[in-house]
Amino acid sequence: MKVVGLLLAPWLALAFCVGAAAPRTILFDAGQNVGRVFVADARAKAGTAPGELPHVDGIRPATAKDAPDEPTFTAAGLGLGVSLGRWAAANGSATIEPEKGRDRAICTFHRLIPFGIYSVFVGNIAHPHAALVPLDGSGLHDSFQASIRGWARLTTLTARPLTRADVLVLVFHADGESHGRSPGNLDADAAEQLFARV
Repeated sequence: MKVVGLLLAPWLALAFCVGAAAPRTILFDAGQNVGRVFVADARAKAGTAPGELPHVDGIRPATAKDAPDEPTFTAAGLGLGVSLGRWAAANGSATIEPEKGRDRAICTFHRLIPFGIYSVFVGNIAHPHAALVPLDGSGLHDSFQASIRGWARLTTLTARPLTRADVLVLVFHADGESHGRSPGNLDADAAEQLFARV
């Protein structure tokens, strides 16, 4: 019995490692995130949107009940140049492949804002108020421009292995510029469009 145990232990360990290293695919979604953008409302006063996002007078957080042709704005009132329906229609996926102590993330997106500038960041559900960090750790390889049809693909190595507590966050840069290690000013010229729980 002892000999069998010694023979089985390495096999079980190998099986566990192989299973842990299997690629996995996660989905990005915007349906639960429309409140991160705003629509015009002359009666609305400055306040704080879900996620402790302060906003100016004249706009309020969008809801699923708002008309899909409503123009969208950042928390500072900067127009995003896209309707609420188009904003909420965005989607994507990411395949996470373990690679040499890190992960390779292959992200594909559809129905983004045509020619929009985007970056992918990592948040953590255990620390929702912590600053977002670039997917690649440096901010050098986590940004891209969507095509005329709103399609994009990003492949990059993560700074560390992603965990189940991580959330990938797709940030749209309304000012047309990526900001390296920073997502930009989410109160003014940037907006979180898609999320994917790892």
